[in-house]
Amino acid sequence: NKNSKCFGGSIYLELGVLRTISSWFFNNQACNGGAIALKGDKKVQEDIYVYLTDTNFTNNVAYGSTDKNPTDTTGPDNEYWGAGGAIFVFGSPACVSCVAHLIYTRGYCSFNNATFKANDRKGVGGCMSVASRSNVTVYDVTFETNYALSKGGGVSCDSGLISVPSCRFYNTIFLSNEVISPNDNGKAVGDGGALSQENGNLYMENG
Repeated sequence: NKNSKCFGGSIYLELGVLRTISSWFFNNQACNGGAIALKGDKKVQEDIYVYLTDTNFTNNVAYGSTDKNPTDTTGPDNEYWGAGGAIFVFGSPACVSCVAHLIYTRGYCSFNNATFKANDRKGVGGCMSVASRSNVTVYDVTFETNYALSKGGGVSCDSGLISVPSCRFYNTIFLSNEVISPNDNGKAVGDGGALSQENGNLYMENG
């Protein structure tokens, strides 16, 4: 599947509750959130809740776009920047009641990627990108062989200083994830092969 509106190649959620059980998201594409995108909207004024259980993500792509949306001022640099190869979580910074919540219990996230060919400094969160007013909790999940162009080969958890995300990981495995942005000498210069955290709250236990 491919979403022409650039958010969530398979599922795009602005409000309500989503539950997946024993599901597999494979070969989906979007500018942000190759398979699933949660995006808080100040016009909706409601939190978003997503529960993923025994759910796997494979070969999904967040490919980014140079097209800007003048009606969407909530995204980083007002661009679709290739965030979250499989999952994109973004609570609106302009609304206290627009928090994006995601709980991911048991699953594999592998061979997903976040790229942005027009800009080597973007493409974040090979499997998952968490930004702005968001709360994500992960239990017993393996992030393996995902890659991002800029930072967070497995997961990116960061945002601006106004509103920061919270990311918690329990019994989580990060294996062979990479950041692949080259410099002039052909060497990787990105941040966080497994996990990138900046201006966010991060907690890990038994990982």
